[in-house]
Amino acid sequence: MFFTACSNDNEATLSDKTVYEHGESMTSAEPDNQFITDSDSIKSSWVDLEESNSRQRTVDINPSFIKIDSTAVGQSFEFNIYDAESLIGEVTRVSTDLNGVKSISGQILGDKGNFVFTVNDTLLLGQLRLTDRDKIIQIRFDDKLNDYILTESNRSDLDVLPGSAPMRRGNN
Repeated sequence: MFFTACSNDNEATLSDKTVYEHGESMTSAEPDNQFITDSDSIKSSWVDLEESNSRQRTVDINPSFIKIDSTAVGQSFEFNIYDAESLIGEVTRVSTDLNGVKSISGQILGDKGNFVFTVNDTLLLGQLRLTDRDKIIQIRFDDKLNDYILTESNRSDLDVLPGSAPMRRGNN
């Protein structure tokens, strides 16, 4: 998947309407709470990658999500990544370092999963981990396509570095 971040001075900012109870569903009437812009409407279909058990597509990321700040802690967002269903995520932390790089993290409700994003200026990079589904969805910007790429992989299919038994006292 691909996401495109756009900036528009006339964009609405997040408001009190973005706070939802865990069981309450969001509608398309609240576009600021959607991760992918409503106008994207599944911009591109998922494409299977032959070299791995992964698939990708391009999308437009909602600029309102990229602009959130620490006041968004506790707010819910709709990760409308799939056609038939949306995942609800709750922001648990937003912080900005000395260099102006923002990190956004939270949990995926109903999945025991989580998300973490880094925002530098208007570019977003990160991933969603869907624990119950054994999926990782990576999001990155592709300069050549001038779009965001969303890549979905099965966690169990990812390469694992060879290692040794965990260190234990008296075993070092």
